[in-house]
Amino acid sequence: MRPLAYLAVVALAVVACSRSDGEPAARSGAVGSPAGAAASEANRTITTDPGIAVGNLDAQIEGWEQARARRPNTIDWWLQLSGAYGARGRNLGRIADYETALALAQEAVKRWPEDADARLARAAARATFHQFADAARDLDAAATRGAAPAKIDEARAALASATGREVEALAVRARLATERQDLPTLAAEAMSLAALGRDRESEEKFAAAEAHYRDVSPFPVATLYFQEGLVEERRGRPASARERYEAARARLPQHAQATAHLAALMALSGQRAEAAALLRPLAASSDDPEYAGALAALVAGDEAKRLRATAAKRYDELLARHPEAFLDHAARFWLGAGGDASRARGLAERNLILRPTADAFALAIEAALADGRAVKACGFADRARALPAAPSALQLAAHRAYKACSRDRQADEALAAAGGG
Repeated sequence: MRPLAYLAVVALAVVACSRSDGEPAARSGAVGSPAGAAASEANRTITTDPGIAVGNLDAQIEGWEQARARRPNTIDWWLQLSGAYGARGRNLGRIADYETALALAQEAVKRWPEDADARLARAAARATFHQFADAARDLDAAATRGAAPAKIDEARAALASATGREVEALAVRARLATERQDLPTLAAEAMSLAALGRDRESEEKFAAAEAHYRDVSPFPVATLYFQEGLVEERRGRPASARERYEAARARLPQHAQATAHLAALMALSGQRAEAAALLRPLAASSDDPEYAGALAALVAGDEAKRLRATAAKRYDELLARHPEAFLDHAARFWLGAGGDASRARGLAERNLILRPTADAFALAIEAALADGRAVKACGFADRARALPAAPSALQLAAHRAYKACSRDRQADEALAAAGGG
C-alpha cells in the first residue's frame, strides 16, 4: 500500500513524518502534557510542538506539489496530496483543502481507473462531503481491484457509523481492533461503543487508544481528545467535555472543531466574551461559515450583522456545491444566529433522511420545536426511541418535544433517561 494513499479514510489520520522525494525535512520540537486538563493519565504522551507540526504539514504539501509538478504521471503524489490536504482540512477547518483533496482523488481515478488506492482515496474524499452512496461504490471498486481487506472494512465501518448503522459499525471495528492495536482503530471502536451507550467500555478503549500511540505528531492526540469531548458532551457532562476540548487545544491550538465546541460550552457557562475572543481568530481564518455563525451569536451590533451575512452567503454557496455535507451545519446556523427556524427545519429533515443518527434526530426535534411544529417534533422523538441507544442530548430534546405535545409520561421517561429525573 502506498504511504498515505488511504490517509483520509481514517478519522484520526495524520501525515506521516517520514521523508519522501521532494519533501522537506521535518523540524524537531516537542511538548508534554496539556496544561490544566487531562483526558486521562495518557496525557503524559509527548508530542511535537503544534506550530512545528502544522509547519511540517504545510511544507510536506508544498514539497509533494513540487514533486507532482515534476512527475505528474506518477500516481503516488496525487494520492499522498489528497490525503494530506484532507488531514489539514480536518484539523484546521479549511473547506478548500477538502475540495482539493476530492479533486486530486477524482483526477487520480480518471488517470488510473484500475488503481485500488485511487478508489480508496476518492471514497475517503467523497465520504468527507457525505457522498455516502458514491463512496460505497468506490469501496466496492477498490475491493475488486485488490485493496487490502482491512482498509475496505475500516472505511465501510466508518460509512455505517456516519449513516446511523452503529451496531454494524461496531461489529467490524471490534474485530479490527483485535487484529490491529493502534490509536485510530481503537478510537473508532470507542466511538461506536459510546454511540451504543456502552460508556465504561468506551472509556477503556479511549485510554487504550492513546496508550498504543507510538508517534509524536499532535494531530491524532488532539483529535482523540476532541472525540472524547464529543462523547462527554452528548452524555450531558459539559464540565468533562470542556476539559477534553481544552486538552485538545493544548496539543493543537489550531484544532478548529475543538475550539468551536469549547467556545460553545464557555458561552453556556456565561463566559460569552471569552468565547467570542476564542472564536474571532478562527472565524477570520477559516472558510467554514460555522465559526462566523457561532461568533455572530455571541456579539452584537454591526459585527453580528456582518458575521451573519457572511455566514449566510457562504452556507448558500456550500449548499449549492456540497448539499449533503452542510445540511446539518446550515440547519444549526439558521436555528441560531441565522434566525430562520423554518429553513432550519427543512434542512434538518433532509439531513435526517441522509443520516438517521442520534445527533440528526436531536437537531430535527429542536428545529421542529423552534418552527412551532410540536407534533412533528414528537414524531421524530418517537422514531429516535427505536435507536439502539440515545445519548443524554437526544433524550433532553425528546423531553422538550413531549412536553410541547403534552405527552407528560413520555416527557418524564425521556428526562429520567437523560439523567434529569
